[in-house]
Amino acid sequence: MASKITMILSSNLLRVEAGGTATLTLTLHNRAFETEQYVIAVEGIDPFWYQASAHSVALAPQSESEIQLSLHPPRSGDVRTGPYPFAVKAISRSRSEDITTVEAVLQVEPFAGLEIELEPRVLTSTKERFQVRLTNWGESDSEVVLSGRDREEALQFDFQPSFVVLQPGQSVEVALRVRPKRGRWLRRSIERDFQVMAAPRGADWDSEQAHIVSGVLLDKPDLSPMHKLKLPRAVLLTATAVLLLVIGTAAWAATRSAPRPSVSNPAEISSDQTPAATSPTVPAAAATSTPSTQAIQTAGPPVIQRFVAQRAEDKKNVLLVWDVLDSEEVRLNGSIVSQNGSQPATMDRDGAYILVAKNKTGTSTSTVYVVMVCPPAILSFNVSPSTVQPEQSATLTWDSFGATQAEIDGRPVPVRGSVVVVPAKNTRYVLTTMNGAGTSQAEVSVDVGEPTPIMPLPTVPPAPTMPPAPTPVVPSVPLPPLQLPTPTPVPGTPPAIQSFTASPNLLTHWGMTTLSWNVSDATAVSIEPGIGPVDRTGTRSVVVSSSTSYVLTAVNASGQTSTATLPVTTIDPPYIAAFDVPARATTGSPITLSWNTTGTSSIVITWTDDQGSHSTQTFVQAAGTTQITPSAANPRGVVFTLTAKNQAGTAATAVRSVALVRP
Repeated sequence: MASKITMILSSNLLRVEAGGTATLTLTLHNRAFETEQYVIAVEGIDPFWYQASAHSVALAPQSESEIQLSLHPPRSGDVRTGPYPFAVKAISRSRSEDITTVEAVLQVEPFAGLEIELEPRVLTSTKERFQVRLTNWGESDSEVVLSGRDREEALQFDFQPSFVVLQPGQSVEVALRVRPKRGRWLRRSIERDFQVMAAPRGADWDSEQAHIVSGVLLDKPDLSPMHKLKLPRAVLLTATAVLLLVIGTAAWAATRSAPRPSVSNPAEISSDQTPAATSPTVPAAAATSTPSTQAIQTAGPPVIQRFVAQRAEDKKNVLLVWDVLDSEEVRLNGSIVSQNGSQPATMDRDGAYILVAKNKTGTSTSTVYVVMVCPPAILSFNVSPSTVQPEQSATLTWDSFGATQAEIDGRPVPVRGSVVVVPAKNTRYVLTTMNGAGTSQAEVSVDVGEPTPIMPLPTVPPAPTMPPAPTPVVPSVPLPPLQLPTPTPVPGTPPAIQSFTASPNLLTHWGMTTLSWNVSDATAVSIEPGIGPVDRTGTRSVVVSSSTSYVLTAVNASGQTSTATLPVTTIDPPYIAAFDVPARATTGSPITLSWNTTGTSSIVITWTDDQGSHSTQTFVQAAGTTQITPSAANPRGVVFTLTAKNQAGTAATAVRSVALVRP
């Protein structure tokens, strides 16, 4: 069964740099003749990479709506450049088998990014060191040379090391010692601003490749005047030792002369007498044995053995159940859960539930779509007229939403429609609609009036009988025959059918077309099947479920007729049975593509590589092969889009990507 919703993407190929954002517009059109609600889901890319403006949408018959999809791959070493195929799905809420899928590709562009940080930004001692943190967010190795400068040229910079090579996604810390070139004595402290640059070898401070961060060193005066004295080194060392001995002797004497508190029980020490630092007692077993940590070696990414949604026992909730092997972390819609477990999905929410399992080897993802079904709604249930006479008819009409079955007083009927009834007495009609979630009811009444009594006619007495009068005898005289002129027929002009068209006259599977006509010199005009009498000029929209020929008949006052036949044809939608490309190919070598389609009149293959090259080829074969060689000098990958169209212009698309490697 063909889907009753059409979904169009603003683009089947989006380009975005990691850390950036690309916006995709989804246009949904409800081709059905009843209100439908659809759930929107995305498959094929990390669920944390996208955000939709709405996860479900309700569409009236023949109406459309737009949903914005924002895609933002993060900037990290795990995100590689290249194509990421994904699919957008629209799932009917009332009919879960009604699913429309459109494929697209997110092309993550290469980026170059070197980040530099300085910690701390301010130091008050020349004996401490700054830490320069370097992170390579790019896609290739980065060679970085570190250098520093200050305005007064009074500082000396010592990087350990001053040259580093960073792999993609790697982050390193480099120790930096900043100190004055000359000492100062008995002067105030000075804040010295400086800058640190990380750049490729040979780049200057004004280069676009230079990454600069600022810091501050508090330059304090040197309070020891001994460095100003021109004394031998041995004398200076001796003087320093004597000074230290004097200071140590004074400190020991002060400690001996201080009074000591007398404590008989350590538990009686007050809070003021409690030692400043205490050491917790460690059990001997704990002090001598240290548990060893052994890394769990896994053969590959986690295995999601089961992730299903099933009806709970209360029949009101949906229970999500999962089993995962070899996982270090499991998340359900972003929340951490156990490897094996279950969790209810409340019935007031529908959409996608995503289970993500990670370990050191990789990541596994599984998605379950939960479509909540509400009890059906009866939109209308009317009767016309509501009062009839005996043996007169009335028409019941109704419409419902979300129903799978309907009945009137136990008799099955369509979920929307009309029926003619002839009640013999006052009657109440009950409409019941049903689906898997429950039932709804509505009722109408028809009143039957009393029959009109027939009044008898009065009896008239018979007139008296009179004897018949004698009839006189008249002799017969023969008359000559009467000669009348024979009328000459005047030829009339039949009605003129000026135009009778359908737009469109070719439909895919089924759909709506508009009939237009213009007739002159006619007293009556009708169109069959299913339309009946119409004006001489007008338009009418009709639903065509299969190929049909409409016949227009025009009659004038003389009884003369004119007819015109208008065929409206329905054809099958295009279907792409296969579109095969190799997963990898060598740069500069031809790539073989093959396809197999049905119901198509033309095939268009478009390809785009990551260097911006774009080209198109058109074919008329429903099935075939071709070889394509990308024109870019050094592309990393190519995205192929196959578009199959039928004679009505309806299109189906398929997207495939090929990674290119150097020979």
